[in-house]
Amino acid sequence: MKFNCNKCEKSFSRDNLRKRHEKTCKKQTNSNSNTKFTCKHCGVPFDTYELLFKHAIDNHPLNGQQGGEARNENDIAIHNQAPTVDTSNKNNRYVRKGALGDNVYQTTIIPEKGEKYDILGFFTETKNEVDNELVMRRDKIRDIKWYLNVRVEMERNIDGGRKEKSSPYFRSKTYTALANDENDHNLNEAFQKMNASLEEFIHKGSDWVVKKIISLEVNTVKYSPIAGSSYMELPTNLRFSGGLVNVKNEDHKCFLWSILAGLHPAQRNPNQVLHYRKYEHSMDLTGIDFPVSLSKVEKFEKQNDLSVNVFGCEDGVVFPLYLSKMDNGYKEINLLYLSKENNSHYCWIKNFSRFLGHTRKHHGQLHYCHRCLHGFIRKDLLDKHRPYCDKFDFQKIELPEEGKNILEFKDFHKSMHVGFTIYADFEALTRKMDSCLPDPNISSTTHCTKFEACGYAYQVVCTNSNYTKPQLFTEVKMPWNVFF
Repeated sequence: MKFNCNKCEKSFSRDNLRKRHEKTCKKQTNSNSNTKFTCKHCGVPFDTYELLFKHAIDNHPLNGQQGGEARNENDIAIHNQAPTVDTSNKNNRYVRKGALGDNVYQTTIIPEKGEKYDILGFFTETKNEVDNELVMRRDKIRDIKWYLNVRVEMERNIDGGRKEKSSPYFRSKTYTALANDENDHNLNEAFQKMNASLEEFIHKGSDWVVKKIISLEVNTVKYSPIAGSSYMELPTNLRFSGGLVNVKNEDHKCFLWSILAGLHPAQRNPNQVLHYRKYEHSMDLTGIDFPVSLSKVEKFEKQNDLSVNVFGCEDGVVFPLYLSKMDNGYKEINLLYLSKENNSHYCWIKNFSRFLGHTRKHHGQLHYCHRCLHGFIRKDLLDKHRPYCDKFDFQKIELPEEGKNILEFKDFHKSMHVGFTIYADFEALTRKMDSCLPDPNISSTTHCTKFEACGYAYQVVCTNSNYTKPQLFTEVKMPWNVFF
């Protein structure tokens, strides 16, 4: 078999020699055009689309070849179709649609020229464009959530020589893009996810073949993470618990004031913000915007060597919202996050046991696990509990109430009547067996005891008393088949 250069038609005995030659081949084809069409996979330039696609078919099949099977004539026919150069698309590459004040937004990228026949090349070409779209949306509406959708046209042969077409979508996961976040890793992962979904569809979709790429959608929506803002009064059940310090701030820095209240506790009137203003600039707030969202708490911890836990409370039920991953050696500060209508607020949990006292019947001091919120009467019991609880995600355990804590069958009226029920018992004698010592160099089984049947009994339970008499059989050397 000979392998010919696509530029100079020189023949080679091995394909790898031909590929190496093409990278340095200077000979031009007979085309008078100065336009170059470059292969997205290996960078080899070609003068015509025909040469480019012949090269792509031979060296870079587009997911059409399944499970190592030989390409059939229909696959080759689809891949050999020369693309139509769509010159009208130069000014219409992007189609944009928005809703809800552009908080929900979709940008559709239409492939140009040869892009529509090479999905990996199309992803490579559009990566920077997609990144620019995400940055543009983030600059306009701040934090966003986004995902990608690629739509492809597929075709397969069905009965009677007819062709069936389909245009499925292949979607990426949903990602979050906050201020100054880099999108490079997430974009690579999104493209890989869509390509993997496409390949899985081809392999499991009964001879579907990719014909062309129709579009790539960039879908974004405004993301409003949980964030504390201005001062709000505590609910009655929390106000008098004695375990909270609610700093009266008139700005959006309740997170900062609550942290400073925990680091520099005031002896009198700890809810007055004036106690903490002198420490305001002692914290590293690089990249932290106010109001502070939960997604920024971990960044704040690392910049200030603190361990911060955040809890929520709804209808008197306390639950963890964020638990620190920092080591126990750091100063620990517990915060309560509250929200009401359009306002939200952080405050400092000064005494965790008193804070949770309103939810417990026990009125003494307890040591609480922050992960499951279970209380222990001694700290050493809590220390023993933590290694086991830390293996699981944070949660709040609620046990059933008295009277509802027993699981039992009650629907006897739904059960079916059984005509006969048999209760049986079998007895055997154990006899010691003589055996040889096993070879210690090989694996073996040693028989030590032999069971000899000596009796059995059974009781038939039935509404007819003629069948309910117990049956008993005993014999020192009873054959097994007597029972069966």
